[in-house]
Amino acid sequence: QARALHWVSCERSSTCIEAAMNNAPDTASAAGDEDAGCDDVCGGWYWGHADSKDQPPGSVPMTVSLATMPMRLSKDPNFYQDFGKYAMCPHFLDKQAQGAAAGMGCPFLGGKAFLRHADVNKRLAEVPAQHVSGQIERRNELGYLLLDGATFPMTGSLGLGNSAESHRTSRRWLEELLAPSRLPNRSGWLEEAGLFLAEMATERRFKVRSAISKWWYKMLFKHVLGETLSSEDADAFGKFQNAWLQGAVMSGPNRFADKFCGCGSVIWPASMILQVQEEYRERIKKRLPADVPAGDRDMVAQGILEMFVFAGGLSVPSTIHCALAVLFRRDLLPSPVVINEDNIEAFVFEVTRLFPAVQGFCYWQGGQRQVLSLNAALRDPAVWGEDANKFTLKDVELYRRNHIGFANPATSAPGTFDSKACPGIQLALDVAQAFVLAVCRWQPTNISTKPHVYWSPVTIPKPQGVHKKWFSDFELEIQEWLDGDQ
Repeated sequence: QARALHWVSCERSSTCIEAAMNNAPDTASAAGDEDAGCDDVCGGWYWGHADSKDQPPGSVPMTVSLATMPMRLSKDPNFYQDFGKYAMCPHFLDKQAQGAAAGMGCPFLGGKAFLRHADVNKRLAEVPAQHVSGQIERRNELGYLLLDGATFPMTGSLGLGNSAESHRTSRRWLEELLAPSRLPNRSGWLEEAGLFLAEMATERRFKVRSAISKWWYKMLFKHVLGETLSSEDADAFGKFQNAWLQGAVMSGPNRFADKFCGCGSVIWPASMILQVQEEYRERIKKRLPADVPAGDRDMVAQGILEMFVFAGGLSVPSTIHCALAVLFRRDLLPSPVVINEDNIEAFVFEVTRLFPAVQGFCYWQGGQRQVLSLNAALRDPAVWGEDANKFTLKDVELYRRNHIGFANPATSAPGTFDSKACPGIQLALDVAQAFVLAVCRWQPTNISTKPHVYWSPVTIPKPQGVHKKWFSDFELEIQEWLDGDQ
């Protein structure tokens, strides 16, 4: 039964879970490797850190190759020529930066990369004051991605790239709406996740990434704005999110649709993305606190909408998806490990350390792009040990002191609203921990517990590169715990 808590059972079967553990598809290494917290997919997955000896991938898939062809054909030396390989290997940047000429080695545009935890931590801590003083600027970027301003109606930029004054206006109210005191704690989120799983149990199976994303849209509107979304509303918001994300990265097809087809069935016209943004902004404005000044309400509503689409609306479902993928594989967790209240915090921290939703933090200084590689810092052996590229549960205090995946050091003094750290850190951690615990409650830890059913993957989640959100999407289905299975 302890080994059954590794969350792998035989595919669509009600036979002995222990037997399924020994025969599950896509599993990897021997028990000795598991005990060391090793995974033998890392060799092909390029999990390395700044000291890694792993080689970058020898070839790039056709889709990535085509998407990055303009950069490879460009004569502009500022373009990063190997982004196709970077997309396949989040630490190819690290390897390039070690031997690159000064000021090179960053995706998309030339710049300077900082990889070590100490360097990244120091520079993040300096960001709030430097931004206010004008020593640095932030542009329309999401992680490493440079975004197209055509689908940002108010300032031509995601809120992260606004001036210090505009950022402060939005940040004040984001911090108030996301304050832990007005949101459910982990117990409250455990109840919400339990209700979701009970609903999914009536349908017998669900696709993890898409179903959790839809659930999370409902939770954001419910607990941040006090508005109830129907399933149809949540579906509509998901389609809008996908359309805006696509348009923000590359708006050419959207502008083409505006001129030549005007339809939104496949590619939304840019005008349609802007129109739907306005509709959501108006809905959000009606839910804002009454003391938000009239002149600020549009900007604050836009900031909340961007948070729902680009920030927490993406990162929380991604984190939950990765956490469940780790649970349902047998080659990542040290064996045997039972996930419970005692180690759930360490488990989620480790998931966000090795599978961060945001890879980098960028700003511009003296016209040069500065890239703080959160991904590399979260694998720096100087902080995380020589096995920094392996999944092992560490002391919680180590994470609390050193985890910078939420840009934690970029926090300003209380009341200044100049922080550049994620304003929803506690929310994200509470929700991910609660969801994992809720899934764990639906496992056969004890034959006397009820219900005598548990969640089992239809297929084992497969590891993928960072450009494909770390793991393949997968389905969970209800299995019955029959007498004799123990």
